[in-house]
Amino acid sequence: MQFHPLANIFPLLEGAAFDDLVADVKVHGVREPIWMRDGQVLDGRNRWRAAQAAGRECQMREFHGGDALAFVLSLNLKRRQLSASELAFVALEIEKYEAGEAKKRQGARTDIKAFVPEGFGQQARDKAAAAVGVSPRYVQDAKKIESAAPELAAQVRAGQKTLTQAVREVKEHSREQRREENRALIALAPKPAAAAKAARFSTIVIDPPWDWADEGDQDQLGRARPTYGTMSFAELLDLPVGGLADDDCHLYLWITNRSLPKGFALMERWGFRYITA
Repeated sequence: MQFHPLANIFPLLEGAAFDDLVADVKVHGVREPIWMRDGQVLDGRNRWRAAQAAGRECQMREFHGGDALAFVLSLNLKRRQLSASELAFVALEIEKYEAGEAKKRQGARTDIKAFVPEGFGQQARDKAAAAVGVSPRYVQDAKKIESAAPELAAQVRAGQKTLTQAVREVKEHSREQRREENRALIALAPKPAAAAKAARFSTIVIDPPWDWADEGDQDQLGRARPTYGTMSFAELLDLPVGGLADDDCHLYLWITNRSLPKGFALMERWGFRYITA
């Protein structure tokens, strides 16, 4: 028996949950019909599989409605207790299905260039997210997890991990890979200075040589003149701090409360986002 693409947007029952369904079907039979469309199972994959395992017959009904997606969602969202993480992957499957249907409608013409409006992908994602009641950000995260770590995606689909846990694991794996790359660069570099130029860092601590008189008042009560060379604010802005920063780098910037606006400007120039003081 073939399954309709829409039947596959929801995860299959596996393990103990499927065994329980088979046991119930052996005793009570298949209580709800299997919905068919064009010779394929549209809804009821688990019931059909359980009937095969239990050696029971199951009633088939043909779906003749227009909106098969809405029909499948109305049945499954009511009967299944899926978490937001699992629903994010359901939405991702809906997005894929809709993309495939759009491609079919476009047809096989090669004499024209397909026009894809700006933001089309985002609109499809947002529509799929709304259909199952999750945040579009969840669907975006699900897409990233499926691409970067299919094994984690399978665990989230099965309810074994949350989407948040999977995202953290992927981020940490990516960070560890970058750390290893940096370690390799440092090991190969003949001098520490050369390694610093090649590597990118996950943490940067900087106490810039602030110009003590750059705020317009030469005599600041209680402030000692530095015994080291200073840099103008324009020179500080041009420091290549951003080029040394790895993805998700933490910047710890020493600055006085009085000069916080300068600190914000430096962070913006260097590509950082302010979090806290």
